[in-house]
Amino acid sequence: MAKAAKSRAGFTDILKEGLSNTKGSLDRIEAEGERLLKGIVDLAEKYIPETQKKVVEDLTGEARKLVDQVNQSVEETTKSVVERLNLPNRKDLEEYNKRIRSLIEETVGTRLEKMKVPTGREFEIMARQLRVSIDGQLNKGLSRLNIATRKDLDGLAQEIRKLRKDVSTLLKPKTPAKKATGRKGEAV
Repeated sequence: MAKAAKSRAGFTDILKEGLSNTKGSLDRIEAEGERLLKGIVDLAEKYIPETQKKVVEDLTGEARKLVDQVNQSVEETTKSVVERLNLPNRKDLEEYNKRIRSLIEETVGTRLEKMKVPTGREFEIMARQLRVSIDGQLNKGLSRLNIATRKDLDGLAQEIRKLRKDVSTLLKPKTPAKKATGRKGEAV
């Protein structure tokens, strides 16, 4: 089955390349035909009398119609060949891609559910619980070893600041109060 799919893919690639080359050839033929027709018209205007110019213009118009018919026929034939080969078009490929993406998302989601893989929110909750548990165990271990914890050190630092403040107020010299004076500097 895989071999058939490979050979079909190879065939479609060859067909696409051939169709692309054919279209390129037809474009070149059309351009060359247009150039030749223009050359004929230019020559006709120089050397052909007025009565015969009408005939040349009619022939030129018919030639243009023929080129358009050939282009249309090639497009219809190409479309017919693509349809007979049952090759997917751009719209079909986009639908296949959408369907494949949704199937992959469904499959991955189903497998993750079966595996009980936690979501991002569940990971956050687990991480918080783990941090709390580790902090608790660490604090218990530090207290058993009589090692100060951060909380203990913060409390100690606060007490030291309070003691410094008390000591500095105690060490400040007391200044005697001034006596109130009356007029002319006499004590009251």
